[in-house]
Amino acid sequence: MIDFIDYDNPATTSIYANMTLKGQIDCYGDMEVIGSLFGDVDCARYLRVSGYVEGMVNARDLMVTETGSMKGTVDAGCDCEIRGQMEGEIKAENVVISGTVRGKVRARSNVRLMDGGRVIGDVICGSLTADKGGTIDGNLLFDYSFVNI
Repeated sequence: MIDFIDYDNPATTSIYANMTLKGQIDCYGDMEVIGSLFGDVDCARYLRVSGYVEGMVNARDLMVTETGSMKGTVDAGCDCEIRGQMEGEIKAENVVISGTVRGKVRARSNVRLMDGGRVIGDVICGSLTADKGGTIDGNLLFDYSFVNI
């Protein structure tokens, strides 16, 4: 997944390190959270979390960086990459994990578990790619009917 925020787009939204937001956010461009956000997020494009987000997230693409953490549910239309910490449920086209996910992971296509990546919970996917050192503490189900959802 390409880690890119379009800062030239006037629809790009940033929540900075010294900010805490509570409530629902509707974002029509890219969004970056370096501070804290408590509430639901609907992001039409790319959402990068380097701070903390708690709530339901709908985004085209999501990345939780090494310094980021999330608690809640994620529904990403395309890709979801977790480098930091995630507690909750993920549903996406493709999921890449090099951090820790505590909860259910559902990928319509592929889950890639990187070295050091850990899932504590169930993984349901069309295919799995696992590097040496990636772990799943839970059930693994290859559900090919889910691929077409």
